[in-house]
Amino acid sequence: MVLELRISIYHGLGKWESARILAESLAKRSPENVGWWILWAYALRREKSVEAARVVLTEAAVVHSSEALIPYNLACYSCVLGNLESARMLLAKAFAMEPSLRNTAHDDPCLDPIFGGDSLQPGLEFVPPHLPESGSS
Repeated sequence: MVLELRISIYHGLGKWESARILAESLAKRSPENVGWWILWAYALRREKSVEAARVVLTEAAVVHSSEALIPYNLACYSCVLGNLESARMLLAKAFAMEPSLRNTAHDDPCLDPIFGGDSLQPGLEFVPPHLPESGSS
């Protein structure tokens, strides 16, 4: 809990490298915790690139094949990268796994190119990563 709070503080301060280093270390130490992977990818997205974050979540998808937030976040990355067909397929997979994500998707600025939002630069504004509820693995 303390380490998750520390990562949240780093996120709030825009200290992406510090957030990435801590989340990456935790994901490698406790790969069963999907939240660490998502936080690692999110910080890496901000620190380096969406493509680098996509690589991390693609690896996480192997470890967490039943976690809907992995394809959901991969869909966000695909959308930001301009690969809308891939984003739609990943969203379909995420929605099949967790139907309630449909509501989240319509309000997600990263997915504006699919759902028609008003963001001028999808994916560049600060949007917290989509994480599983506490206690999920």
